[in-house]
Amino acid sequence: MVAAALVVVVVGGWTVVGVLFERTDTATTVLPGPVTALVLEVDAGDVLLVAGDDDDLVVERTSNYTIRGPGLTAEVVDGVASVTATCARPSLRGCSVEHRITVPTGVRIEIDVADGGVRLAGLDGWVSVVAGGAVEGTDLVGAEVLVATSGSPVVLAFAAPPSRVDVTSDGGAVTLALPGGPYALTAETDGGAVTADVPTDTFAERLLRVATGGGPVVLERG
Repeated sequence: MVAAALVVVVVGGWTVVGVLFERTDTATTVLPGPVTALVLEVDAGDVLLVAGDDDDLVVERTSNYTIRGPGLTAEVVDGVASVTATCARPSLRGCSVEHRITVPTGVRIEIDVADGGVRLAGLDGWVSVVAGGAVEGTDLVGAEVLVATSGSPVVLAFAAPPSRVDVTSDGGAVTLALPGGPYALTAETDGGAVTADVPTDTFAERLLRVATGGGPVVLERG
């Protein structure tokens, strides 16, 4: 799909009027299983990962851009799926790539999204997320979930008790819904309140670490 955007630029007292054509492309890539790990790197755009029942990993992408299209890769080598989406100066050239990825059972996941949010649904493997936007997880059953954001909120809801959760936010609120317990809790906040409605024990085997630059921390029963 192609749309036009009017651009007005003032240079040295002169007004230059031009038209940038905004494009939207969609594509689906199926990476054949077995897949044991996923490494996802995205310059700009939101990401959704959902649990699947098949051995294959399915990548659905929607690319939005004006001047230059994004660079896209998707491949599997020795069971490790590598998916990347790179943009040339995305803030100036209007480039972003939205992802919906269906992940097989038990896949180890590493996500790095420079500018965008991440949503996780029903995942059961080890997960690490570094994101410039908000991170949301629902029905998580993985043993370990590690999340770092640059100030955006984090909301994670677990369907089974995790063995380790580590969340760092430069200032956004952190909310965790956790079944079972007890948990060994370490909370580091720069002035934000900590509310814990889950059983805690300094010597518990299940570990929770939450660090924020000022946002509140809420731990509630899942």
